[in-house]
Amino acid sequence: MANTFYSTFQVLQSFCAEKGYTIVNFTVPTLCREKCMVWVSENSDEVTRLFCKQETPTTFVIIAFDGLYSMKYITAKDFSDVNTPPLAE
Repeated sequence: MANTFYSTFQVLQSFCAEKGYTIVNFTVPTLCREKCMVWVSENSDEVTRLFCKQETPTTFVIIAFDGLYSMKYITAKDFSDVNTPPLAE
């Protein structure tokens, strides 16, 4: 079920770059390619960690949590379009 193009960690890196979050720690993506969690430094959204789950080979769900493990928001990324731009670095 691994995506040919993007890993969950790459998707989280790109998402954090879009939001302006700085990653300070992360789970080892090689242990489970379909799931990854990153911890981020303090930010105005009060998000402390982000979890990414690969639902299909091209679809990823991202869930953001605060310091009390309460869900702040949930979003999804779909890279099935052949014209999908490259991920942000």
